[in-house]
Amino acid sequence: MFCQKCGNKLEENVIFCPRCGARQPVDAKTEQAVENAVKPPEQKDEKTVLPPHGPKTLLKVYEQMQKKAALCPEIKSVVRKDSRSWVVVEGKYNQYKILVPNNHNPVSLYYTPGSPLAILITICFVLYIADVLIFRDTLFLAGIWGMAIAVNLYGYRIAAAGCKEKKTVMSFIKDTLELSKYTETPAGFEIFMCSMTMFIGVLGIVCYGMTYMGL
Repeated sequence: MFCQKCGNKLEENVIFCPRCGARQPVDAKTEQAVENAVKPPEQKDEKTVLPPHGPKTLLKVYEQMQKKAALCPEIKSVVRKDSRSWVVVEGKYNQYKILVPNNHNPVSLYYTPGSPLAILITICFVLYIADVLIFRDTLFLAGIWGMAIAVNLYGYRIAAAGCKEKKTVMSFIKDTLELSKYTETPAGFEIFMCSMTMFIGVLGIVCYGMTYMGL
């Protein structure tokens, strides 16, 4: 059995590659067997006891996430970044970074929007800027800005899915590591970004319409 992403040789019944952290496409029977081994029915999880801060804590956090991540389908990969003291958990829509400091500060959990939403918003802004520089006062400007607004409407759907994933994954990580505190981007950040992009597009079309009609 080999990793579908990096080609690393894997043992049987491994869901996450220990080299690149990618989730493997195992069958439902195998995944259920691993989940049962991780969390036996009607048995409470033992508390996670983290060792003193430093490399040992980072390794412990990584091992805990590798072991329990099979219970959270939203998690696609778990990767350890020794140089930055991070354990990076990748979801479909977002990225979650578990920071393990070398001092006595607590383990922290951070979240950043993933590439799907960032790509859509970037496309919108590129269309806006390129349209103004190339077409200016022609009808193409209104058409392309309308296209950008349509792309941004799809961005709302991605943002809503990202918010749902964020709530699930961050709660799962917090419970797995028993973190009492964690840093999180304010709720609705993705929706706010989509709204700002939409506002620019609508305002631009209104201004263009007023100019085109000579108002």
